[in-house]
Amino acid sequence: MAVIHDIEIGEIGIVGGVNLEVPYIAGRFSGDLLVMGCGGTLWDDYAKIHDRYKGHKMAVNRVIIDFPSPLDHAASCEPYHLVLLTLLRRDSYPLHPHVYTHSCDISDWGNYEEHLIPQFVWFFPEYRDGSSTLHAVLAALIMGYDNIILAGVPMNSGGHYYNPFWVHDYDKAFMGDWEKAARKCFHGKVTSLSGNTRELLGAPKGY
Repeated sequence: MAVIHDIEIGEIGIVGGVNLEVPYIAGRFSGDLLVMGCGGTLWDDYAKIHDRYKGHKMAVNRVIIDFPSPLDHAASCEPYHLVLLTLLRRDSYPLHPHVYTHSCDISDWGNYEEHLIPQFVWFFPEYRDGSSTLHAVLAALIMGYDNIILAGVPMNSGGHYYNPFWVHDYDKAFMGDWEKAARKCFHGKVTSLSGNTRELLGAPKGY
């Protein structure tokens, strides 16, 4: 077990012939990162920031294939979904540059073939119930980003951005782990553009 920026990271061991320890990408970045989740506020949030924001971007889950501009990172706690979404993105946006792929603990997913394992696998034993986006934020902090802005991460019951208006299935039950992370390891580096996370973390300066 390692602790970086007050975040416990578990070493997963051998999966599919690959030794999954603390990813070497830790500490390689700095500055701004926009993390985009699947909440119903995604496009409204992005409209608030897109003309001024110049930093890196990370897409979570289905945003990986729906975001029409270049990405730096793609993340999901469902490793198989991450592989499929990344492949679909390459088909949809062939001119966009390489994207780093990140996922969570896959030790319970059986034996993965090596080519299906995401580039970077993170295991956060304290935060098993915080959603793919929380795991993406924790990974971003360990990678060194010090100003992380959330878009489309309201963590309320407002539905996903791709749902029809009458479907409300975006679960706010995950907020417990977000609250714990805010107390223990965010250290003011994470803000949000909407919803319950904006109330918890505050809004980015100027937004």
